[in-house]
Amino acid sequence: MGDQHRAREPALDGDPAIAQRVATDMRAATEHVARTLTHGPVAIVELRSMPRATLPRPSGPEIPRAAMTLSASHNAAALPLAVDGNDATRWLSGTQQDGTEWIEIAFDQPRRPAFLRLVMDRRSFGDHPRRLEIDGSPDGVTFAPLFAGSVLTPLASSLVEQPVSPRIDLRLPPAEMRYLRLRQTGQAVRNWYWSVHEIRVWE
Repeated sequence: MGDQHRAREPALDGDPAIAQRVATDMRAATEHVARTLTHGPVAIVELRSMPRATLPRPSGPEIPRAAMTLSASHNAAALPLAVDGNDATRWLSGTQQDGTEWIEIAFDQPRRPAFLRLVMDRRSFGDHPRRLEIDGSPDGVTFAPLFAGSVLTPLASSLVEQPVSPRIDLRLPPAEMRYLRLRQTGQAVRNWYWSVHEIRVWE
C-alpha cells in the first residue's frame, strides 16, 4: 500500500487556496500518485509505494558551506540565505517558475559531490521545482547531466520524518568537478516561486 501524505491544511498558513494548489499539483504528478481523497478541507494523497530502505542518505563528508560560492539567474542577493545554516531563511526566485531559473555552485577546489540536499519549509512547500536538472562541470564550460526529473517523490517522502522542514535528497553519480548547476526547467501553473531554504552537498 502506498504512503499517505496530507496536503497542507488551511490552519497551517491561513490560506486555503495554498493547500488547494498543492493538492492540485500533486494530483497532476500521476507517475507518483496512486490516488487522492478529499475530506472537507483536507486532501489526502496516496503515493505509490517506495521502500524506505531505498531512500537516499549521505554517507561521505559534507562539503563546508565556506567551500561553495553560489550564483543564480534570479535574486542573486538572497543566495547567502541558502547557505547560512538556518532552515527558516531562504533564497527564492521572486517570479513564477517558467523553466529559466538556475543556481550554480562553484567549489573551492575539484570535488566529488555524491549527494545533494535542498531543504524546504512547510510555508513554502509549493515552491518546489516542478522539474529539476542537475549538471556538473570540471571547468565551468563543459557540463554533463547528473540528474533530470521530478522531485515530488523524495520531497513528499521526507514529510514523514521532517514535516516542518521537508527536503529533496538526491544521489549524484560521483565524478570530480568544480561546478554544479541546478536548473528549474518546469512551469508552475499558478504563481509559485522556486524557493530553497538550505543547499547542502556531501562528497
